[in-house]
Amino acid sequence: MGESGMVTRPESGRTKRASERLPGQGPSTCAACGAELVYPVACTKCGALYRESPCQDAFTFFGIDVKFDIDPTDLERRFLELSRLLHPDKQIARQSPEPLSARKTRALVLAASMNQHYATLKAPMKRAEHLLRALGGPTADKDRRTPPNFLPEMLEVREEIEDAKAAKNRPLLETRLREFEQRDAATRDRIAKLFATPAPGALSDIRVELNAIKYFVNILDELRSALAS
Repeated sequence: MGESGMVTRPESGRTKRASERLPGQGPSTCAACGAELVYPVACTKCGALYRESPCQDAFTFFGIDVKFDIDPTDLERRFLELSRLLHPDKQIARQSPEPLSARKTRALVLAASMNQHYATLKAPMKRAEHLLRALGGPTADKDRRTPPNFLPEMLEVREEIEDAKAAKNRPLLETRLREFEQRDAATRDRIAKLFATPAPGALSDIRVELNAIKYFVNILDELRSALAS
């Protein structure tokens, strides 16, 4: 981990070997067949399953680099491959001293974790929150800061939207919708750049931007609902 709190990971476009994962996030080789593990919870060669480490992050679960900018196609491919590996029926043909019922239960538990991790990585802002936490950044509960003068502005905007809804002022609602769509997109771009180019204080800055995003999402939902009615 660098001075800024950001983590350096292998170059994108290749599988992250288990030996490159953070300590305590799973074995590097399969105890059953000796093959190197692509995923810390399942062996792609013999189908052996391993318990998920308590400190395991969603990125490591799927064997990808711990970073914000991920390849969605690659994530989908890994999700489908792990889905097959974690199907309980895959354990029927495996020879193992462990009871089949225990192995099937483990497969179900891992599959549930896989679905949660996939949902986290697939949604950009959920991924950002997860990555910030994995890198040791502040959570929303610990740091509620927003940009300067942001909260008073949001209060005024909400009052303006309520007035526009009451007056059925559709042009104003449409103008505000376009404005906040642009602001939301710009904030997401800043978050991506902060993750990509770490600098001192980057994690704190990302927290502020993520806090602001939540207000934009709520306002956009309200505007779209008003225009749809």
